[in-house]
Amino acid sequence: MKSIDIGYKSKDELESFLLSNNKNLLCAVHFSDETLKSSLNNHQFAVNLKQMNGGKHIEVWATEKEIEYGQFNEIKYSKTDDFLVASLSASVNFDNFENEIQEKYAGIITFARHQGFSSFIRMWNYFPGINDHDNTTERYKQFCSGRHLAFKINYHNFQSVLPAGTAVGSKKGNINIYFLAARSPGLHIKNPRQLCAYKYPDQYGKHSPSFARATFKQWNDNANLFISGTASIVGHESRHHGDCEKQVQETFRNIHALLDTEYLKTLKLFPHQFNHFTLDVMKVYVRDPKYLSVIENEFKREFDWHDKSLFLIADICRRELLLEIEGIWSTEVS
Repeated sequence: MKSIDIGYKSKDELESFLLSNNKNLLCAVHFSDETLKSSLNNHQFAVNLKQMNGGKHIEVWATEKEIEYGQFNEIKYSKTDDFLVASLSASVNFDNFENEIQEKYAGIITFARHQGFSSFIRMWNYFPGINDHDNTTERYKQFCSGRHLAFKINYHNFQSVLPAGTAVGSKKGNINIYFLAARSPGLHIKNPRQLCAYKYPDQYGKHSPSFARATFKQWNDNANLFISGTASIVGHESRHHGDCEKQVQETFRNIHALLDTEYLKTLKLFPHQFNHFTLDVMKVYVRDPKYLSVIENEFKREFDWHDKSLFLIADICRRELLLEIEGIWSTEVS
């Protein structure tokens, strides 16, 4: 039985789920511009990204464990004995974006520690104008600097604790951050085809992006593999400028490298045996809807990936990148 059950549901399916007593709702992420009523009885929030093909699916996290809901300042959360899921939505001053991100992240780190969950497993970040320039510096690079400094100040050898992550651009609205944290660390994994993001050269900003390519986390007899937002990057360089089909193929190669069980076994990180990974959910961020048909054609080659994927219109951290893909896989551990 999965400790965290993650999947996509329609609005009607979510309402039926909330009326049932089979599992408890950890959180529901609505990818739309709708305003949700705040409630401490469950944890629901909206991310201002438009779904493609008229989709109206909701990302639902559930568990059989007993849940405590709460809110601390601008952070809403739900937690069990084993993990914490929290979200933040806030307006920011883009003229002072780096400092505001550092403050937001420092607040998140302090909050998670106070709750007893100091190990971050997975983090998502969405904010408008990711490729815009404020005071001559690209907004994404300012975000990277603020996040980097918050982790560096709060953790000794901070690069070793960086979790899987995503940062993509919305068209408007607040900054949205949501995350999963645990009482004990996950295993943060490198991609053999890519340079660690936190080792990027200076051309990508004064502070390199602070995330791991993937994080593996065991929960008793089951586990999750959280793969970060992944794009057509080999080493540290973007590949296939302007060619969406080849970017999808390169991105798939990067993801398959992280799913290669033989590679994972060579890391000697896992104390137990694990079975084949099963995809739970995948998000595909697409810069322009005109690329959707090309992307979907490539997805048809990947067995069950398409049916478990949410396609969202979003700006990618580098202007030349046309898409980014992330996913959550699960496995049983013996």
